[in-house]
Amino acid sequence: ATSVLHSFFLYDLCDVYLEICKPVFQDTSEGNKEQVRLSQATLYSVLEYFLRLAHPFMPYLTEELWQRLPSRKFMMDYPSIMVAPYPTSDEGWENPIAERGMQLTKDA
Repeated sequence: ATSVLHSFFLYDLCDVYLEICKPVFQDTSEGNKEQVRLSQATLYSVLEYFLRLAHPFMPYLTEELWQRLPSRKFMMDYPSIMVAPYPTSDEGWENPIAERGMQLTKDA
């Protein structure tokens, strides 16, 4: 499980998603504000889920990082990652067409 989490964080989130988002974050035009907000929200959600998934393997580190997430107190009612629910799969987030397209991009 730790290898899968590490691989996802390093090779999918950092190598792919952050690189794709760089032009979005660098575009400070008024018309791009919604895209920036959505990209930041996605990044925040993935990071928060990652910390909860990794918590059983690295409890002290994940607790410290989770406590420092910005705006965490306004989004969750849990005082600690230890009592926050473990993430579950959300079928609404699945998009097989986008996954195939992204896989083609990564394979190129």
